[in-house]
Amino acid sequence: LRLLSLVLFVTGLINLPNILYYDSNAYNNKNNGNNTITSFLTRGSALCDTTEWVPCDGCERKDFEGKFKEEDGTITIERYTCPFPDLGYGLVNFGSFIFLLLCFFLMDKYEKQREIRFDERKQTAQDYSVVVNNPPPDAYEPEVWRTY
Repeated sequence: LRLLSLVLFVTGLINLPNILYYDSNAYNNKNNGNNTITSFLTRGSALCDTTEWVPCDGCERKDFEGKFKEEDGTITIERYTCPFPDLGYGLVNFGSFIFLLLCFFLMDKYEKQREIRFDERKQTAQDYSVVVNNPPPDAYEPEVWRTY
């Protein structure tokens, strides 16, 4: 559990540039005085909540299921205005994903080795079990069984 906590903490540090970018005004102008619990929990996430209404040429009402406005015969739709992040932010996510995969693989190997060491230290009935193949039906004496 401690090792897993350490791995997840390091992964969080790897993702710190993304968290800071997504919390900044460069990505989303979230700092509009809205201090609800939801805004606190979504700080640093890629959630985009800034939108604008833009005209949509060639759109029909049925395409948007009520998520549109119609003014003077022009259909407008809500579009998110957050910019698409640079490739570097995606590479940070990819790097942290690869880091997690590598750590989980190494942790699995470590746990299997620990399990073997633990099993070797513990004596059970399975360690002393004997398999007897095809004994005669009238063999009741231990000396007779030893030959099988």
